[in-house]
Amino acid sequence: MKTATTLQTSRIFIALLAMKRVWIFTILLALLAQTTELHEFVKLPILFEHYAEHQQRNSKLKFMEFLSMHYWGDDMDDDDNSRDMELPFKKLELNHVPVHFLPPRIGIKLKSAVFLIRLDHPEYLPRYRTNPALSALFRPPRA
Repeated sequence: MKTATTLQTSRIFIALLAMKRVWIFTILLALLAQTTELHEFVKLPILFEHYAEHQQRNSKLKFMEFLSMHYWGDDMDDDDNSRDMELPFKKLELNHVPVHFLPPRIGIKLKSAVFLIRLDHPEYLPRYRTNPALSALFRPPRA
Protein backbone atom coordinates (compact mmCIF):
# COMPACT_ATOMS: atom_id res chain seq x y z
CA MET A 1 0.00 0.00 0.00
CA LYS A 2 2.83 2.37 0.84
CA THR A 3 4.56 1.76 -2.48
CA ALA A 4 1.44 2.73 -4.48
CA THR A 5 1.06 5.94 -2.48
CA THR A 6 4.75 6.70 -2.83
CA LEU A 7 4.62 6.04 -6.56
CA GLN A 8 1.60 8.32 -6.95
CA THR A 9 3.27 11.05 -4.90
CA SER A 10 6.43 10.85 -6.97
CA ARG A 11 4.39 11.10 -10.20
CA ILE A 12 2.63 14.20 -8.90
CA PHE A 13 5.98 15.69 -7.88
CA ILE A 14 7.46 15.01 -11.35
CA ALA A 15 4.37 16.54 -13.00
CA LEU A 16 4.72 19.67 -10.84
CA LEU A 17 8.39 19.95 -11.76
CA ALA A 18 7.51 19.67 -15.45
CA MET A 19 4.86 22.37 -15.09
CA LYS A 20 7.34 24.56 -13.27
CA ARG A 21 9.80 24.18 -16.15
CA VAL A 22 7.10 25.03 -18.69
CA TRP A 23 6.22 28.20 -16.79
CA ILE A 24 9.86 29.19 -16.47
CA PHE A 25 10.46 28.72 -20.21
CA THR A 26 7.25 30.60 -21.04
CA ILE A 27 8.19 33.56 -18.88
CA LEU A 28 11.76 33.53 -20.19
CA LEU A 29 10.55 33.44 -23.79
CA ALA A 30 8.12 36.31 -23.16
CA LEU A 31 10.85 38.36 -21.51
CA LEU A 32 13.34 37.70 -24.32
CA ALA A 33 10.73 38.47 -26.97
CA GLN A 34 10.13 41.88 -25.44
CA THR A 35 13.67 42.91 -24.59
CA THR A 36 15.59 41.45 -27.55
CA GLU A 37 15.04 41.11 -31.27
CA LEU A 38 13.61 37.62 -30.83
CA HIS A 39 10.20 38.86 -31.95
CA GLU A 40 11.64 39.34 -35.45
CA PHE A 41 11.58 35.57 -35.98
CA VAL A 42 7.78 35.79 -36.07
CA LYS A 43 8.19 37.58 -39.42
CA LEU A 44 9.93 34.62 -41.08
CA PRO A 45 6.80 33.55 -43.02
CA ILE A 46 6.74 37.00 -44.63
CA LEU A 47 10.30 36.40 -45.82
CA PHE A 48 9.32 33.17 -47.57
CA GLU A 49 6.16 34.72 -49.04
CA HIS A 50 8.18 37.63 -50.43
CA TYR A 51 10.69 35.17 -51.88
CA ALA A 52 7.81 33.37 -53.61
CA GLU A 53 6.66 36.72 -55.06
CA HIS A 54 10.15 37.31 -56.45
CA GLN A 55 10.23 33.73 -57.77
CA GLN A 56 7.10 34.48 -59.82
CA ARG A 57 8.87 37.43 -61.47
CA ASN A 58 12.21 35.68 -61.94
CA SER A 59 12.19 31.88 -61.71
CA LYS A 60 16.01 31.69 -61.79
CA LEU A 61 16.39 33.69 -58.55
CA LYS A 62 17.99 31.62 -55.80
CA PHE A 63 17.30 32.13 -52.10
CA MET A 64 20.81 33.37 -51.29
CA GLU A 65 20.59 35.89 -54.15
CA PHE A 66 17.25 37.02 -52.72
CA LEU A 67 18.79 37.50 -49.26
CA SER A 68 21.78 39.27 -50.75
CA MET A 69 19.53 41.57 -52.73
CA HIS A 70 17.36 42.52 -49.75
CA TYR A 71 19.88 42.61 -46.93
CA TRP A 72 23.42 43.12 -48.24
CA GLY A 73 23.06 44.72 -51.62
CA ASP A 74 20.99 47.13 -53.63
CA ASP A 75 17.39 46.12 -54.02
CA MET A 76 16.07 46.40 -57.53
CA ASP A 77 13.56 49.15 -58.11
CA ASP A 78 10.33 47.12 -58.21
CA ASP A 79 8.04 49.41 -56.18
CA ASP A 80 7.71 47.01 -53.23
CA ASN A 81 9.69 48.98 -50.70
CA SER A 82 6.85 48.87 -48.14
CA ARG A 83 6.76 45.06 -48.50
CA ASP A 84 10.56 44.91 -48.17
CA MET A 85 10.41 46.79 -44.88
CA GLU A 86 8.12 44.10 -43.43
CA LEU A 87 10.92 41.53 -43.69
CA PRO A 88 12.56 40.33 -40.46
CA PHE A 89 15.59 42.27 -39.19
CA LYS A 90 15.03 44.94 -41.85
CA LYS A 91 14.39 47.83 -39.49
CA LEU A 92 15.29 48.41 -35.88
CA GLU A 93 12.43 48.76 -33.45
CA LEU A 94 13.08 49.91 -29.92
CA ASN A 95 10.05 48.72 -28.02
CA HIS A 96 11.17 47.05 -24.85
CA VAL A 97 9.95 47.12 -21.32
CA PRO A 98 12.59 48.20 -18.82
CA VAL A 99 13.28 45.25 -16.59
CA HIS A 100 15.39 46.99 -14.00
CA PHE A 101 14.06 49.95 -12.11
CA LEU A 102 15.26 52.08 -9.25
CA PRO A 103 12.91 53.11 -6.49
CA PRO A 104 12.30 56.84 -6.22
CA ARG A 105 14.71 58.76 -4.08
CA ILE A 106 13.50 59.53 -0.62
CA GLY A 107 14.89 62.77 0.68
CA ILE A 108 16.20 62.80 4.21
CA LYS A 109 16.72 66.16 5.82
CA LEU A 110 19.40 66.23 8.49
CA LYS A 111 19.71 68.92 11.09
CA SER A 112 23.10 70.53 11.20
CA ALA A 113 24.98 69.76 14.37
CA VAL A 114 26.24 72.59 16.54
CA PHE A 115 29.60 72.08 18.22
CA LEU A 116 30.90 74.40 20.86
CA ILE A 117 34.60 75.16 20.54
CA ARG A 118 36.47 76.12 23.64
CA LEU A 119 38.92 78.90 22.96
CA ASP A 120 40.65 79.10 26.36
CA HIS A 121 43.10 76.25 26.87
CA PRO A 122 44.17 74.94 30.25
CA GLU A 123 47.73 75.42 31.31
CA TYR A 124 50.09 72.59 30.35
CA LEU A 125 50.84 70.48 33.38
CA PRO A 126 53.91 68.24 33.75
CA ARG A 127 51.76 65.27 34.67
CA TYR A 128 50.59 65.11 31.06
CA ARG A 129 54.10 64.46 29.78
CA THR A 130 54.89 60.94 28.72
CA ASN A 131 57.47 58.92 30.57
CA PRO A 132 60.27 57.85 28.18
CA ALA A 133 60.90 54.74 30.30
CA LEU A 134 57.46 53.39 29.36
CA SER A 135 58.30 53.25 25.67
CA ALA A 136 61.77 51.76 26.15
CA LEU A 137 62.46 48.17 25.25
CA PHE A 138 63.89 47.32 28.67
CA ARG A 139 61.68 48.86 31.31
CA PRO A 140 62.27 49.01 35.01
CA PRO A 141 60.27 46.51 37.05
CA ARG A 142 56.96 47.60 38.49
CA ALA A 143 56.03 47.27 42.11
